[in-house]
Amino acid sequence: MERAIEIVKKNQIESNQWQKEAAEARESWGWMKYSMQIALKVRSIMKSDGITQCALAAKLGCTQQYVSLILKGKENLTLETIAKLESALQIDLWGQSCMVNGYQLVHSTRQYLSDSTATEYGKCKK
Repeated sequence: MERAIEIVKKNQIESNQWQKEAAEARESWGWMKYSMQIALKVRSIMKSDGITQCALAAKLGCTQQYVSLILKGKENLTLETIAKLESALQIDLWGQSCMVNGYQLVHSTRQYLSDSTATEYGKCKK
C-alpha cells in the first residue's frame, strides 16, 4: 500500500511540473515565435556558408553554448544580440527598410531572406 501511495505522489509532482512548464511556454510564446524565426534564418546562413557554432561564437564574442541556445530558438534575444548576429553573418534578420531624412535605407544582402527587389546593403534610394 505504501508503494502505491509513493507512486501516486510522484505522479502528482510530475503532473504539477508538466503544468508549470506548459504555463511558462504559453507565456513565452510571444517572443519565442520571433526567436524561432531568427534561429531558422541563422541556421540556414550558417549551413550555406559553412559556418560552425564555434566560428559564430568567436564573431559574436560569446560561447559556443550560447550560440547553441540561439539556434534552438528558445533564447529571448536582445536587440544587441540580434544586431551582432546581423553584423557577424552580414544578413538582415528583419527584411525591411526604414526612412531616414527622406531616404529609404535598404538593408538586405541575401535575396532569399528579404525582398528580392531590394538593393545592396547600405545603399539609399529616393
